Amino acid sequence: YNYQFRFLGKSFNLQTVDMIVENSTVSETIPTIFGYLTHLSSLSLINNTNLVGTIPSEISSIISLTELYFDQSRLNGSIPSQFGQLPSLQTLVIKNLLIEGTVPTQIGYLNLLQRIEIDNCNLLSGVIPSEIGEILSLTKLTIRQLSLSGSIPCEITFLSNLNTLDLSGNKLTGSIPDDIINLNSLTYLDLSN
Repeated sequence: YNYQFRFLGKSFNLQTVDMIVENSTVSETIPTIFGYLTHLSSLSLINNTNLVGTIPSEISSIISLTELYFDQSRLNGSIPSQFGQLPSLQTLVIKNLLIEGTVPTQIGYLNLLQRIEIDNCNLLSGVIPSEIGEILSLTKLTIRQLSLSGSIPCEITFLSNLNTLDLSGNKLTGSIPDDIINLNSLTYLDLSN
């Protein structure tokens, strides 16, 4: 196992992993063993500037996972489409990474998701998946500072519980969907840039 994660070998009943490792000089990858932590409800890997490699798709095996945070590391690759198989996920935060590819359409399968923050991963391209409009429990949608293009999908206007919508810092074109004005719960809107 990797140096930081060697403690996981016999920790299959863990419910929360919160790792903030600053000023580490050892480069680490996320071990696939996380997929075996079936009782895990929260996984937070933030401020790990020496965390490298890809986000393992095996994380999608943790069906009890409700919170997933990746922030401030050198992770690359793409957002695994298998994340759409996390039936309990309520919070997905992916910020300040070197990942590329697109925002997977399978994100629309996450029926309990309340918060999506994909921020400052400017190698991500493609379009905003219209499938996001199927996540009716969503209250916060932040997909900002990426390289997304295309238009704002009209399906976003189906998100009646949405109170925060931030799509700023992308390369979006086209018009703003008219029905966005009918999002009565919306208190914060940023579509700049």
